[in-house]
Amino acid sequence: MRTYHTMSLLALTLTAACGTADAQQGYGYPQPSGPAAPSTLPGRGDSEARVPVVDPAPVAMPAPRKPKPKPQPQTQPSPWGGTAPTKPTTPPVASQPPVTSQPPVVTQPPVVSQPNNTPPSSGPQAGANDRLTSAYRGVPKTSAIVRGGGAAQTGGSVAGASVQRTTSTALACVQNGNTPRITRIRPANDASLQPDGAFIVEGLCFGDAPGKVHITLPTQYGRIRANEAQILDWDGEKILAQLPAGIVKAISGDAAVEVASAGGIRGAGKDIAFEPRWEKVKLKGVDINVTACRVANMAPSHHDCTIYNRATGPIMRAIHYRGDPDSQVGVASRDRYDVQMPQWMRPADCGIAVATSTSDASAPLGTAGVAYNGSSVVVDWQFNGKAEKGSAILYDVECTVWAPVGVVAQ
Repeated sequence: MRTYHTMSLLALTLTAACGTADAQQGYGYPQPSGPAAPSTLPGRGDSEARVPVVDPAPVAMPAPRKPKPKPQPQTQPSPWGGTAPTKPTTPPVASQPPVTSQPPVVTQPPVVSQPNNTPPSSGPQAGANDRLTSAYRGVPKTSAIVRGGGAAQTGGSVAGASVQRTTSTALACVQNGNTPRITRIRPANDASLQPDGAFIVEGLCFGDAPGKVHITLPTQYGRIRANEAQILDWDGEKILAQLPAGIVKAISGDAAVEVASAGGIRGAGKDIAFEPRWEKVKLKGVDINVTACRVANMAPSHHDCTIYNRATGPIMRAIHYRGDPDSQVGVASRDRYDVQMPQWMRPADCGIAVATSTSDASAPLGTAGVAYNGSSVVVDWQFNGKAEKGSAILYDVECTVWAPVGVVAQ
């Protein structure tokens, strides 16, 4: 009896100890088993096997995502500074100052233009020939030139291309009978040939030995005046030449340039503008038509216009009388003389001598001025306040023109 009691106490002690140990177990240790599985054998109850209770696995949480940055509007440099959105914007409108009324326009009396004393051309500009010579030395050849029957070999593909161009050029020249052909003319002033001016002739088939360059200049009777240029340098495709300085009786127009080889073969000419040297001469041998020498509302007896042809040239003369002092009729006006001159002449300047119907030279009754207006001669005249009815202004006009040197006999 004592023994059974002792064993019962021991079993209770062990059972309590095991329960305490199981209660101290944390996550990951086996939990108390669930109910026994039903037996599959007839006449037996639950089997001794126990189904372990397993805690479900923790639910996996998705990793946090970094928020995407919001798209920024594209920008571009702004014409007003900084940046501006791509969408076009309207620039700010600057305020305009208030519009003020314009001052009244005061009508000025007719002004006579100043005489043109500058010649149309005074020959080549200083240093133009030297600059052209330097350009000639610095311009490379368009192709290799045959010298002594062969081309200069420089090695590589460049030499091969040079030999090929040389062969092609030489073959073309032979097929053309070695006739010189001009492709370009470059004068010193970049505009026209001039006396004493240098020029470059570029082309093909000129030959190695220097030949001649002929210039046929225009005259008032046609392009019949031939001159030979001075040869400064000669190459098979390029020539540096210069016109003589003492060219006379040639007018402005187109000149013909021709190249003749050393063997005398002459190629076709090429036209280029020519500008002669100019000199100032009296207006002689020119037809002058008086188209306006009257004042409105004046009687014919109150004016007189005449052209006097003298040995020194024509003189344009007119006399005007003062009309009614109580009106502005016959107080001031402009006389116009249309001058028909050859195209190779240029207006230069005019002089005028004025006289009035007063004996007091220190107190003239009127004034007059003269100048070229295009190819016409205009005279602006007027009476002053001292002029009474019947007062007169008398003037004589003499003019000069620019003409090519040697064309107009002096």
